[in-house]
Amino acid sequence: MRAYVKWSYRIFGVLSMKRFTAFNRNRFGRKIWVRAVTLVEMITFIVVMGIAIPTLIMVFAHLSSNAARTEDYSRATFFAEQLLEEIRSKKFDANDTVPWSTTLGVDTGETSSDKTTFDDVDDFIRCAGSDSAYLACMDEEVTFTNFGYICWVDVEYVELIGSSWQAALNPPTDYKRVTVSIKKKSGGGQLDFVVLVSGH
Repeated sequence: MRAYVKWSYRIFGVLSMKRFTAFNRNRFGRKIWVRAVTLVEMITFIVVMGIAIPTLIMVFAHLSSNAARTEDYSRATFFAEQLLEEIRSKKFDANDTVPWSTTLGVDTGETSSDKTTFDDVDDFIRCAGSDSAYLACMDEEVTFTNFGYICWVDVEYVELIGSSWQAALNPPTDYKRVTVSIKKKSGGGQLDFVVLVSGH
């Protein structure tokens, strides 16, 4: 099918640019005009897309990062709350009545690497506040190792001073503060979950 070409002119201010158009004939022999793209329009399109595509990539990358962070937070919260529930299911202290134990941690006959031997909340104390002591948290590490998290526990006697609970000046007291901390082994922020346990 033979194509016919013609040149037309369009004036943009003081700038005159040639616009290329062509036509073919349809099955009935009628002319069908087809507007072609000018070089200026093509260059403009390339420049616009060159600006827009990196911006869109950055937006999608940011959304993807936020989604991953939210998933990490939800999973860490689940693990920490699971451990907190396990701790709260134990009794307040190795002693059934006052005076409470002055030393916190595993008691005689208990093994720090075996949670099945624990009978009170402070038996769960592990590597509190020490990143270098993570490997001592063998039971928690094994529990969460497939998900890349490490979890450790701190327990201390506390008392109400003013309007806040603070570390007891003269322990033992009737209250223990249990703090479960969790973070990814690969790094990143640490989440702390705190619960107050009473001996009453």
